[in-house]
Amino acid sequence: MLAAVTVVSGACNNVDMRFGPGVQIGTHTGSSAQHGAVVGVWTRVVVITDNAGNAHSSRTTWEFRSDGSATRTLVTQNLSAGISDVLTASATWRTEGSALVITFRSPDSGTSRFAFSVFGNVLTLDGRDFVRIG
Repeated sequence: MLAAVTVVSGACNNVDMRFGPGVQIGTHTGSSAQHGAVVGVWTRVVVITDNAGNAHSSRTTWEFRSDGSATRTLVTQNLSAGISDVLTASATWRTEGSALVITFRSPDSGTSRFAFSVFGNVLTLDGRDFVRIG
């Protein structure tokens, strides 16, 4: 059971993320369309502490390239024990309206759809914020 959860994804400076200038939502349709605002490198870090007081972190980094290819890197760490693991997955991506569609390449498989928006340097996928790092 988890005792605490902290999400580290950058400050929003009390900006209403739903309205106002700078909000960009997917507008393209079709299998080959990419929404230019999504192109870049985005990361999200979650830190949790279990009931034994051990700290764990999970960093998900997405790189969305303009050619429609993508890479997801997941780094998990037991901060207390100094143990980590890295998983990577290759994919393709496109936007369909306000959905970001990601199709994983072999050896992974499957397609995921996320509601998305971009506000400044924050990409939101199904309510989870990722900060632009590149």
